[in-house]
Amino acid sequence: MRRLSLLTLFIWASGSFAQPTPKSLLWRVSGKGAVSPSYVYGTIHSRDERAFQFGDSVLPAMARCSIVAGELDLEATRASLAGLLGFMMLPDDQRLEHLYRKRDWKLVEAALKERFGPMANMLYRMKPFYVMALMTEGGSTEGEGRQRMLDADLMERGRTNGQRVIGLETVQEQFKAMDAIPLKDQANMLLQHVKGGEGAAQLDRMLEAYVRQDLDALFVVMGEQGGIPQ
Repeated sequence: MRRLSLLTLFIWASGSFAQPTPKSLLWRVSGKGAVSPSYVYGTIHSRDERAFQFGDSVLPAMARCSIVAGELDLEATRASLAGLLGFMMLPDDQRLEHLYRKRDWKLVEAALKERFGPMANMLYRMKPFYVMALMTEGGSTEGEGRQRMLDADLMERGRTNGQRVIGLETVQEQFKAMDAIPLKDQANMLLQHVKGGEGAAQLDRMLEAYVRQDLDALFVVMGEQGGIPQ
């Protein structure tokens, strides 16, 4: 059976490289006994127009496949998201400011108010990781953006093409993986994000590396943010 795996690139992982990684987001996977090859394509959670420059190989490779597999099948899980919001909330009536010293909380609070305005108050019950995800969602504000994130857009293309679309993980599995990161570590990640002033400038660096298909540069940018604890 032919299939295409459209996987989100786990660029948060850290690593060292003995030699430069080939510059490519599309990888062909084949082996002994395989009827036909599969493909892995690295995506980035962004609506920025720059992320949608596929070149001349990605969409033809996708069209040859019968299955499109993403990190999550967002369409299939959309109906259950309301019941999963509890995973994103701090336990036992905690609030975000309880995780910080006063001077650090002032920095975080100021950044949230600058980013979200009056809506910032709605985030004070959320776990720090999801607050940081909301702060960085969508990439740069430069130019025109798409309605969907890149990975969701590709999966919708698969549906339009009549291909089978599946998710490799469930939302519950992803939430549980994030919960494995202690709240204090999550709070520090958010604080460092705010202190470092990464914002749009660092997201632009990430997008530029992504457009160049420079995986090593992507690892460097994410390493500067501290990555996700392994």
